[in-house]
Amino acid sequence: MKKIILFLAFSFMLSACGGQNVNKKSNIDKVVNYDDSQSLSISFMPIEKKVFSQGEILNVGYKLDKKVDSVILEVVGKDAVIKELESDSLKGNWSIKTSEKTKVGRVIYKFTFFKDKKRHSKQSSFKLLPSNKIRYSRVDVKKTIPMPKYFLQGLEIVGDTLYISSGGFGNSYIETVTLSNLKRLNLGQVKGDYFAEGLTVLGDKLFVLTWQNKKILTYDRKTLKLISEKDYIYDGWGLTNDGKYLYASDGTNVIHVLNPKTLEVVDNIEVLTSNGAVNYINELEWINGKIWANVFTNNFIVIINPMNGSVEEVMSCDELENSVKVYTPDDVLNGIAYDKKTNDLYLSGKNWCKMFIVKKLTVEK
Repeated sequence: MKKIILFLAFSFMLSACGGQNVNKKSNIDKVVNYDDSQSLSISFMPIEKKVFSQGEILNVGYKLDKKVDSVILEVVGKDAVIKELESDSLKGNWSIKTSEKTKVGRVIYKFTFFKDKKRHSKQSSFKLLPSNKIRYSRVDVKKTIPMPKYFLQGLEIVGDTLYISSGGFGNSYIETVTLSNLKRLNLGQVKGDYFAEGLTVLGDKLFVLTWQNKKILTYDRKTLKLISEKDYIYDGWGLTNDGKYLYASDGTNVIHVLNPKTLEVVDNIEVLTSNGAVNYINELEWINGKIWANVFTNNFIVIINPMNGSVEEVMSCDELENSVKVYTPDDVLNGIAYDKKTNDLYLSGKNWCKMFIVKKLTVEK
């Protein structure tokens, strides 16, 4: 009797044709070496399409030219669950049911076959789109605050302090000001050949991304003295945190999740709507369990569910740009800061001479 071991991640539900659950320990640990050169013909059963929506069922399967000892089906993601099914067949077929909790984007699934302690793998993928209905809103200005012009890349409020990063090669710097009157507290230097981007404060550290320099800068949050810099494989755009992890955008539709201690990427979030990817994700802010993001050159903010990557709401900010003088195409909305004490939302942009405290009004569509 052969065993098929299904490794499930991503909170998918799987059901197998002709199989039954058995409560036995997996024999995967018995594999002692790796060899993909041994001849084994593997073909995937074609799936009916490559793009699915949350809630749909995906059927995957394989065909072999000889029997094997066991098979692992792995769907890349989190929350691993291992199940065993009995089968003596040269083929297998499974149904993968998704839900609104399933992470959207490119989903990779891989079959790994074991025979005589040798291993053979083959993988494919499909694209999963959100199924939720997007809400729409717009800003209503509560207060307008004059402020100096910054080539604004990052904006964050911690206590009574506003943290600001201003970009540009040879012109980048970081600054802290008192929130109530915008008086400078400290100025932090950025190397002349570095382009400062998004920033966020976690613990006693201030983290700053750089654009094209492939560096993450770490500062003391109070003195703004540089502590360290670390290589980073992506372009830096926006940055925020949830109190445990850092979340960084790179100008695509992907938000990278970083361990703040090592600054290594530990996960990725693809941002999508039912129409596809939302590219140019820029400045970020974590607000009440959601990621709020500017979309570069656009006058709206998207509110993202970080658990699955779906856009839940789009907030128009047209009213703000109409209130400032825009001189170049670069002078765009690009600054989100949330005051946890007052629940006030602050918005600004590149080279704007104003910052706005706004409230969100629902728009019916």
